[in-house]
Amino acid sequence: MPSEPKIKLINSAIEVFANNGYRGARVSDIVAGADANIAAVNYHFGSKENLYMQAIRKAHEISEMTYPTRGNLPQNAPAREKLSSYVRSCLKRSLDKGPAGQFGRIFAKTMYSPDSPVKRVLDEAHDLELDYIQEMLIEFYGTDAPAVIQLAKINVVCLSSVLSNYPITSSKIFSSDPSPKEIDSMIENQVNVTLAALDSLTPENAFTR
Repeated sequence: MPSEPKIKLINSAIEVFANNGYRGARVSDIVAGADANIAAVNYHFGSKENLYMQAIRKAHEISEMTYPTRGNLPQNAPAREKLSSYVRSCLKRSLDKGPAGQFGRIFAKTMYSPDSPVKRVLDEAHDLELDYIQEMLIEFYGTDAPAVIQLAKINVVCLSSVLSNYPITSSKIFSSDPSPKEIDSMIENQVNVTLAALDSLTPENAFTR
């Protein structure tokens, strides 16, 4: 079990990385939030990048506990239901301004920031979520043809994370204080949009795009 100082550093890092991205995050701000010192970062993690990777794993764990991408579905649920559950959970994370929304904000700010450890983040994302998306899509289409699965994976990731990647979008969709009904309606609309995009992609037309 991680020590208390290490846990504090990870929790502080989640907050700082979510607000500033990888490049903009200062280790001095992270240690201040954890009531620690820079030597503690070197001791527990070895580098800012290693601390970042620990932070994104913990942020994902928090998101999953609050909005599980597999929902309450049984393992043998149809792929369409699994995909709907995944997209719905990701959208709820994107709209959550608390700890459960940090993973999406960290990921989005890192992927579009120069000097970020993008390759390591993508490798981690495969372990955390992308492999599961691929598994669902292979079941959904009944094929593992790369041309189909890769395009479909892009559709799922982009359409389910649009609010994290482009938060300005939500301000144009909602009133200043949207009701739970408005939020649920938007989420279901976006789930339907994502499924429609997947339905339009077939092995036959994937090669013509």
